[in-house]
Amino acid sequence: MAAQSAEAATVTASATAQHTGASGRIYRFEKLLQEREHLGRVWVAEAEGKRYILKDLPEAYFNGFSEHVLPRLKTRQHPNVRLPCDTISNQRTVVYDHLTHDFLTLAQQDLTPQARKQVLKAVLQGLVELHDKDIVHLDLKPDNVMVDCSEHAGILTIGKVQLTDFENALPLEPGSKKFYYGALTGNENWRSPEGHLAAKIGKPTDIFAFGIMCIYAMLGKIVFAKDSDYEYQESQGNPGPLILMQRQLSYFGDDEGFKALAKLVKRDGLLHKLLTASWEQRDSPKIPYKHFSTWPEVEDDVVFKDIVLKMTNLDQRKRPTAREVLQHAWFSDVQEMGDGKVVVGTASSVEAQVE
Repeated sequence: MAAQSAEAATVTASATAQHTGASGRIYRFEKLLQEREHLGRVWVAEAEGKRYILKDLPEAYFNGFSEHVLPRLKTRQHPNVRLPCDTISNQRTVVYDHLTHDFLTLAQQDLTPQARKQVLKAVLQGLVELHDKDIVHLDLKPDNVMVDCSEHAGILTIGKVQLTDFENALPLEPGSKKFYYGALTGNENWRSPEGHLAAKIGKPTDIFAFGIMCIYAMLGKIVFAKDSDYEYQESQGNPGPLILMQRQLSYFGDDEGFKALAKLVKRDGLLHKLLTASWEQRDSPKIPYKHFSTWPEVEDDVVFKDIVLKMTNLDQRKRPTAREVLQHAWFSDVQEMGDGKVVVGTASSVEAQVE
């Protein structure tokens, strides 16, 4: 997995000039989107009448992606996997086709449940492609899903859904144990229990994150977002990862799952003790988080409840594969996007948001 020191120099494109891609295409700066400390910039550029996203990468990320991830993925251009369409010559800057929305933003709008499921299914199809190529995304979250929307006669239509941001993905060796140890992975709002423990990271880690994404897409909740309880616990000196793990244990835990999770840290006496205390306190009146199976929002949706609980099992060995999730009954009524388009609502209900 790539790493980059704070002091490491980067060679990136300037957002104040035009730049020539390896394709010969000339990109002209339009708008700076992000200034990422130690990581570089992300901006919108124009070339030949089209808009593109240009993204700087640190050297370790660029080399790891170019040498170990991209060669596997570009053997087949999957429609739900977003790959660079160009690079800036002699610089560590990759170029992507411009898509109008990220799913974090789009999901907050007035979409039908069926449209949300169609987006999720498209994401899952991209994840199947990654896992079939023995690549773990490691940072699966709604803002790493790009969606292209268009408007005609007041009707909003989704034309493309793509999983993106593979620069820090983990390529697994075919035939290996297919797990990785020793580093925190992904954004804490979508991170798996083993991700918090920096233990046994693999394809099931992505499945947990996708389960949390499904809750967000269908119920509108970022279940691990910081709230007043988090702030109180933090003020009492409790470390952030332990606070979030308490929430994971409360929402998704059962005896077998906890035992499997605790086994990952059995050699760390203090961490094992803290994890056990969190498990034993999960039903305390002081803990406001209730098991997902008891949530009123899913009381009548047995199939959705079933797939989410499978994907968020604390025992990663019992989580389904991406392909098994795709074959679950919850997705059985989701039609393919056909020509790649699905009507989602009126154009006035959605505002454009790139990257």
